[in-house]
Amino acid sequence: MTKDYFTLYLAKIFTALSTAWIHFKLAHVFGVEHYGLFGLAIVLSFYFLFVADYGLSVSGPRVFQEFSDPEQGIRVVQSLRLVLGFLCAAIYALCIAVFYQGVASYLIWALPLVLLNGFVNDWLFRSIQKPIKSSQRQVIQSLIQVLGMCIAMKIGGTENLNPTLNHTLSPTLNPALSHPGASMQVFLLIFFLAPFLSQCAIGFHKPPHSSAVLPFTHNWKPLGKDILALLRKQFPLFLGHALYSLQYSLPYILVGFYCSRQQLGWFNSHFFLYSSLASILLITQDVFLSQQKHKPRSFLVWVLLSTAGALFVLYLGPYYYGPFFGPQGFVFQTDLNLQFMVLLLLFMGRILYVNKSIFSLNGKFYARINLLALCSQLMGFLWVLVVQAEISSRLLLNLLLGSEALTLIVCLLLNANKTGHIDLLNKQHTTANHESILV
Repeated sequence: MTKDYFTLYLAKIFTALSTAWIHFKLAHVFGVEHYGLFGLAIVLSFYFLFVADYGLSVSGPRVFQEFSDPEQGIRVVQSLRLVLGFLCAAIYALCIAVFYQGVASYLIWALPLVLLNGFVNDWLFRSIQKPIKSSQRQVIQSLIQVLGMCIAMKIGGTENLNPTLNHTLSPTLNPALSHPGASMQVFLLIFFLAPFLSQCAIGFHKPPHSSAVLPFTHNWKPLGKDILALLRKQFPLFLGHALYSLQYSLPYILVGFYCSRQQLGWFNSHFFLYSSLASILLITQDVFLSQQKHKPRSFLVWVLLSTAGALFVLYLGPYYYGPFFGPQGFVFQTDLNLQFMVLLLLFMGRILYVNKSIFSLNGKFYARINLLALCSQLMGFLWVLVVQAEISSRLLLNLLLGSEALTLIVCLLLNANKTGHIDLLNKQHTTANHESILV
């Protein structure tokens, strides 16, 4: 069991690092401003699919208790996610079309591709019973995506990895392909095909009743009744997940509406890259917080490692990842570095708390927590619009910092008042539960 656990951990680390490398290279290919817009397209679709589904996945035992047949529960949850996912993607696509009229077309059609890729990933995960096979598929998928990034850069003419070959192929390529848009299209195509190719590489391993994996292989009438019944019984839980998704994606829409495209791209690039850093650091909690012994000591070690990692990336990292962004580099001012570091730590603390709250709190309390976060963000933006003439990057950072800090403090106080003590370390779930949220 221990060997399997660390195999899963190493697979997570490799997947996160390879994903971060891809995003660094994308920022180099498209430039900081355009990369920020690309990050916006991915964030808006991924946040709903994998943040909203995060709660559904880890709270699966609670949801599936409503069904005598677990396979029927999987079909119901998958079908509900499919409907809500396409509805959310349509709303976000409309917002982008209205707010960002100057955005290139490939950023618009990137939304449905990313959305579809998310469903493919989820479907393939449901078809694999063993966590080790799931980790193997994720590693192979990451390798395919890294290869796709190299091919995309080659087609886009952004890097002369082989000058002779590039000189030979250039006359045969359509001149329209030699721009970042072509790189984006090629990368998204391989990005979409990667789950299928990785599944073929390890072989299909489906349960006996494989139709349970696909949400639309049964009669719609009984399935619709089950969906409505699940919504009636678990509505606060679903509402909490929807609010959680909205309060993390809403700032991107509001910032894009009130800021210029250049400022939006700059801010999104930094925040998106630091979010990918947070996902890498958060993996350490699976090692330190899952141990049954010395929990306070493990929590302290995790906090120290996370802080050290944030400091390294913020202050020493530019010397290492600066070349990825060309001659201008990607270096902040010192005070903005500090603000982003605090925001990163608050973000990780928030995720850590949500990990605990989903298991220990009921749906109504979870919905109240996320409604509080959403209200604090809306009040902050309302204050900015009334008091300030314009939104600056420094003000945006302060606003997000205040929102995260206020939400986290109130959540801890509410939990302390509810249980008599603050217990962030009593995690009852297993490593297998985390497998459902791997991206």
